[in-house]
Amino acid sequence: MNICSLSKERNHPLLWAHYANGSRGVNLGVEITGHNLIKRKIIYGGTPLIDDCINTSHTALEILTHKLYYWDYEKEVRIFNGNNTQIKVLIKEIILGKKYHLIIKS
Repeated sequence: MNICSLSKERNHPLLWAHYANGSRGVNLGVEITGHNLIKRKIIYGGTPLIDDCINTSHTALEILTHKLYYWDYEKEVRIFNGNNTQIKVLIKEIILGKKYHLIIKS
């Protein structure tokens, strides 16, 4: 199974700090397409512990769609691809970080 983690939040300062090398990176706005894709919004609050999931009805998908409440600013969505083929991504937008530097070498 392939997993693609995305955010509905386009320009949150903490996302730039955590995932874009302190605003030195880029943000790609994308459209996801493909067959057999499962799209799940992350549920913020508690995270099921592995010990809680043994001999219960929790599935891997349920475990992988929960995060602790303090990550809720991410507005994360995960795409699960059950057939192990590539997830098709169409880039719709590119946002450069405030500290992004383009270096062109000749």
